[in-house]
Amino acid sequence: MKILKRILTIVAIAFAAIFILSLFLPSVYHVERSIVITSPMDSVFHNINNLKQWNQWIPFNKDADTTFVITYNDPSEGVGASQKWDGKKLGKGSLKITKSELGKVIEYEESLGDQDFKTTGAFLFKDTINGVKVTWQEEGSNGLNPIARIFGKYYDKLIGGDFERGLENLKKACEKK
Repeated sequence: MKILKRILTIVAIAFAAIFILSLFLPSVYHVERSIVITSPMDSVFHNINNLKQWNQWIPFNKDADTTFVITYNDPSEGVGASQKWDGKKLGKGSLKITKSELGKVIEYEESLGDQDFKTTGAFLFKDTINGVKVTWQEEGSNGLNPIARIFGKYYDKLIGGDFERGLENLKKACEKK
């Protein structure tokens, strides 16, 4: 019985230490990647502003999960455009465009899973000599959840590669037209 009490005490101390240490980790995360696309601004903008075009370039699609199903709501383009998805591997979620200014910005809100893990994101556009610079960024709050704070510390490394693949796919989709 003494051994069991010691084990439970050690486990309780370990959980308390993890919780206390997690309070010193950032409560928000931010992921950002950019690419230059040699296509007209309106073409690049349209491929992001119209949610039905996302299947051409987003890395979270049927290639990643064959059970992935997307449902679009009207409108499918611009402010108010929204979609919901469900897949065995990628899970459930929804996305809604909240701001859309041609050649400047497209902002969105996203909910992931049944826990309603919410993030906000944006695509920023800038004309350059070499083409259109597109910056994809996303951020969210980890709150006081120690696991989310620990996970949030590595979120850039975990999802940054997906952003890079998505932007490369967007570049290919825009430049082949």
